[in-house]
Amino acid sequence: MRRLSKVLRVLPLLTILAPGAALAQSIGGQVVDEATGSPVTGVTVTLLDSAGVVAGQQTTGDDGRFTLAAPGPGKYRLRFQVPGYRLLVTPLLELLAGEEVDYPLTLRAIAPALLDTLLVEGRPIPWNLVGFYHRRKVGQGYFATEEEWERWAVWDISDVVRRLNPFALRGGGGCVGAIFVDGMPMPSDSVNDWSLDNLAAIEVYRVPFVPPEFDRPFGVCGATVLWTGLDGAGHTTHLDVGAHAGTAMAGAEGGRGRVGVQAGIGLAGPIELYTAFSSIVSALDPGSVTPRSGWELIGALRVRPLGRETGWFVGVGGRAGGLSETQSARSTEEQHLVVLSGLELPVGRIRPYFELQVLGPQSPGSTMMTGFVGVSARIY
Repeated sequence: MRRLSKVLRVLPLLTILAPGAALAQSIGGQVVDEATGSPVTGVTVTLLDSAGVVAGQQTTGDDGRFTLAAPGPGKYRLRFQVPGYRLLVTPLLELLAGEEVDYPLTLRAIAPALLDTLLVEGRPIPWNLVGFYHRRKVGQGYFATEEEWERWAVWDISDVVRRLNPFALRGGGGCVGAIFVDGMPMPSDSVNDWSLDNLAAIEVYRVPFVPPEFDRPFGVCGATVLWTGLDGAGHTTHLDVGAHAGTAMAGAEGGRGRVGVQAGIGLAGPIELYTAFSSIVSALDPGSVTPRSGWELIGALRVRPLGRETGWFVGVGGRAGGLSETQSARSTEEQHLVVLSGLELPVGRIRPYFELQVLGPQSPGSTMMTGFVGVSARIY
């Protein structure tokens, strides 16, 4: 107890002898804009010692003020940093023990600069060609698009492939490379079954640079990959809408007339989704024994065997229809298989056409043939 009392009596004396040990020193102030005199908020104020070591940091509030305590007497500098203003670092400031320094500061805004105009142009990439353009960027194969082979004025897929790499179709020692269409493996001679009219891009590889997705099942010499053409959105290539009129040319329904509308939506390559709605109008068949009105809806897949932009088409689908009730007959509804073929004459966006439909070909006793003439317009 006597020793502890001596220590307690000595502590006040040590405080008097070393006042800096009990007194804190700090530096503070307000940051304002040089031009407007308004406080600058969001300024990062950093206190650095003489060696450049961070001794404290604070961000100014709405009033632009800051206060930083130094760990001890010595020389310090302040760094002021905020977007839109020049970075400012002060000279060394000496802080004495217990000293509180007021350091008001004005910051100069960076003058606005007029930068050069940057234009970024692009175009939609069809969904089935995303991988094609990625591999083209990597650059380990040979690549061509529709625009390029049109510029080369070539007419055959083999000509395009030979221009890209003359050894692609057949490797050394008689080894035949793999053929893919839209990523699916095909027989090695199937490249002759396709026309450039149906394609949007071609890529060619030789070993050892064949990508893993085209290395199987038989890509030992190389690979030729054909990509069919889709539009930028990756879903449809065109849309045609129009009107038609026709009549049943043979079958149980005699010469019943029809008028209606139709639409064709282009899908991959030469394939189209076709739909047509017709009203069966009794006034168009005055010679019929039992004039009846009704409706008819046809949906089918059409293919243009000679290419997407050619006029001849064939298709297969289904037909649903109904006839109204009369004094001598009840109302009826029927469904049939339909096979169709036609010829279209493109004249710009206007496309006159003739179409022949066979309803119910699987049942010879109830088969009906219908002919139509019409005109459609290409929307896009």
